[in-house]
Amino acid sequence: MDSNKGSLLLALLVIVYASAVVCLSQDGEGGGNDQTGQQQEPLKKDVLGSTSLASLSSSARLGAPGRAMMNFSSRHYALLGTKALHDDPFVINRLEVIPVRNITTRLEHGVEISVSPSMLLRSGEWVTVSWKGVKEPSVYDWIAVYVPADADPSKVAPVKYKMACNHPDHVKYGSGSVQFRLLNMRDDYRFVLVRNWGTKPVVISRSNTVAFSNYDEPTQIHLALTGKQGEMRVTWTTRGRGRAPYVRWGMTAGDYTSSSPANTTTYTRTEMCGGPARSIGWVAPGYFHTAVMNGLTVGTNIFYSVGDDGYAHSNPKSFYVPPNVGPQSTVRMLAFGDLGQAEVDGSNDMAESMEPSLLTARRIIRDAYMDDDSRRQYGLLVLHAGDISYARGYTCQWDVFFDEIEPVASRVPYMVSVGNHERDWPGSGSLFQVEDSGGECGISYGRRLPMPLPSLPPPLSPLIVHPSSPVLRSRKLLSSSSSSSFSSFLTLFGMKETTDVLLEGEAEVESANNALKNAGADTPWYSVDYGPIHFVVMSTEHDFKAGSAQFSFLEQDLASVNRRRTPWVIFSGHRPMYVDSTDDRPVQGDNPVAEQMKRWLEELLMTYRVDLAMWGHHHTYERTCAVYRNKCVPPNSDGSFNAPVHLVVGMAGAGTCDNVRPVTPEWIEYLNTEQHGYVRLMVNATHLGYEFIGNSRGEILDRGFITRRFLW
Repeated sequence: MDSNKGSLLLALLVIVYASAVVCLSQDGEGGGNDQTGQQQEPLKKDVLGSTSLASLSSSARLGAPGRAMMNFSSRHYALLGTKALHDDPFVINRLEVIPVRNITTRLEHGVEISVSPSMLLRSGEWVTVSWKGVKEPSVYDWIAVYVPADADPSKVAPVKYKMACNHPDHVKYGSGSVQFRLLNMRDDYRFVLVRNWGTKPVVISRSNTVAFSNYDEPTQIHLALTGKQGEMRVTWTTRGRGRAPYVRWGMTAGDYTSSSPANTTTYTRTEMCGGPARSIGWVAPGYFHTAVMNGLTVGTNIFYSVGDDGYAHSNPKSFYVPPNVGPQSTVRMLAFGDLGQAEVDGSNDMAESMEPSLLTARRIIRDAYMDDDSRRQYGLLVLHAGDISYARGYTCQWDVFFDEIEPVASRVPYMVSVGNHERDWPGSGSLFQVEDSGGECGISYGRRLPMPLPSLPPPLSPLIVHPSSPVLRSRKLLSSSSSSSFSSFLTLFGMKETTDVLLEGEAEVESANNALKNAGADTPWYSVDYGPIHFVVMSTEHDFKAGSAQFSFLEQDLASVNRRRTPWVIFSGHRPMYVDSTDDRPVQGDNPVAEQMKRWLEELLMTYRVDLAMWGHHHTYERTCAVYRNKCVPPNSDGSFNAPVHLVVGMAGAGTCDNVRPVTPEWIEYLNTEQHGYVRLMVNATHLGYEFIGNSRGEILDRGFITRRFLW
């Protein structure tokens, strides 16, 4: 989604107006109800003593005490006479509207601002910011938060902010207090009181500093598959490189019998391509450590801790080793795109367009923490189809994103694909010459989220199933109108296959990656096996036409899939090949991109019998029929079909899109432009089931099955 600079000033004026609405709508600090009128749940403390995202109710953010709820959504665009394209015509990150270079400092005598406590033990602890002595207080006064503490407000954007009128005494008496939840961003914090939320802000008072006891506390812990059975990759962040960072693991928390050293990397300001990533949005990102746990036994509950002797180690975390690759396994997964992030403490008051990400995170946390027997038997994998954090050059938003997903990502493999808001920047090698990444140009994404390398499988063998093979005799789609309930679906999946299947060997092939050697490190496409599924993940932000390195990889990878080993193929990327959208802008519009993807890639999906394709980018949930060349493929006499089903799953967190056609295309079977949520899948050798889970009540809004019968 490309930036729309021409609407930034309009957005700023709207947010200035909205901030006044927030303050004028205050009903006091004792509110305690969210916008649904439900009593807020109390904040619960985790074992670290800090507030865990997993324990935060949706109302803790969506109905924060003392603030009116304003969803900056399609109805606001309509109010302004502006069409709400999925590219968010104003801003994605509300830090972008702060006129940093217009901020001046004129400290006012008698105005005091202070923060307590001034020393924090763990990331995610809370502080109280208090102020007094403000003469002529206004609804446009605000509290800005800076890292590092000595940052110049005229050169660096704050990492978060709140309107001072969140406290009802501010406008009346020029005093008040608010609470902030602080992440360990590897440096000291300072709070400043600012007048004039708008075009010419003035800093009038500075607080004492807030420090963390250990800036090398491991944070942002997340897991990923490596592509090898019995392995799990873990990545974490600290302030310094450390001496010898490593992961240790075992069968019991605290009793670690194995360890593995970490590789360490980071990135610098000069590596950024431009924009806020290289200027006002820069905060030192720390160092990223990646280690691989190996020799893991399927179904085992592994406890692990990451860190560095002499610095710090994380508290124990755990995961279940995924099921074996092969048709004998049944697996679960969650899929979505465009999640983004939002502050759980009510910061960045006008950022409601991302607030649904918190509820999505909360619901997938429930899936990740389901009963042990289910996790042991079926495992769980998350697939995030691009537009990850929407940081767009503001480093601090990566910290917020990883804090939001860590309760999930530290327990299950979190697999991702690159989106336009991670990669695109003019002249950087991205396919689209737009500024959607805020100058990060894929570097932040690539260093923080290491995925399997884009390697190719061994050459074709007798066990590789060719497109014409009778092994792929039939596929059948059972639509959401099927009378089967999900409970019966689980029962069905409990019926294990007993057929012994010979799996392909592990022969090394020196020439397998020749097509990629000239592509350098900027190759964020890969494939990985998970239970009975072969996943192929592409980058829609890189060249994918015939002759490109990516096309060569995709073609050879799909041609080499062993369908007896992984009977299902799921294909994923960020921008969709099939989408109901009115975005016809040249080059990067939804429809021109979709046509190019059909031109170059649809034949691959058909030829190699891809079963399901999942995309993001358009912030809706959409399900197609089995479709090929814009036509639903008629079923065979036995009800089977031979074309992929496409799901657009870009509805996880960013503001929903309403730019759909007046007449829905015939190949769309289900479309939802209103609800945020995610997709839950369960797959065995013969059935692939999917459900769209809506955030508002957690209900199933769409359900379907694809079935396959094999000649073993």
